[in-house]
Amino acid sequence: MMAKGKRAVVEIEFGSGYSEQSHGTEGRGAEEVRTAGSNEYLRRHEERLALCTDLAVHAQALSEEVILEHSSKRRFDESRRNLDWSIATARHDFFKIVTSPVVALAIIHDAAKYLAPVVEACGVTITAGKKSIHVGRVEEIDEGIAVIESLTETLPEKPPTKKKAVTKKEAKGEKSKKPAKKKN
Repeated sequence: MMAKGKRAVVEIEFGSGYSEQSHGTEGRGAEEVRTAGSNEYLRRHEERLALCTDLAVHAQALSEEVILEHSSKRRFDESRRNLDWSIATARHDFFKIVTSPVVALAIIHDAAKYLAPVVEACGVTITAGKKSIHVGRVEEIDEGIAVIESLTETLPEKPPTKKKAVTKKEAKGEKSKKPAKKKN
């Protein structure tokens, strides 16, 4: 049962990331190999990021209730020792859609053409209440829908109301029937 003043919330998280580490010795052509490999990782990341951005933009356009959070982390470390070098690169972009269960179901149904490529490329985590599921294949989207629908089924239609006291005596509670002592 939901506490007073709290609403049911569904979070849909997805994103893309890559990390790469290369090392070599100067003068042996390793620099060109590192650059070509790095460009391929970056190209794949950019493709996945474009899919994620399309889904996020389309989801936000569906309703004003959608809260979109985006975080991006980048890291670049370079070290050299004599002629040896090492470079580590990492980049992670994550999106989180926070909304009500009804809007989350609408996003899944209406944005299916944007959701399916993201599920295949990156995977999507759906959290509804205390239940969470990671969807990594298009066939598993129905399981995510079931998690969201289970949240809508457990919600009470109206919050319980307190009964109001009818008389002042009931509101204050029963008073003692003992006679008051006299002071001398």
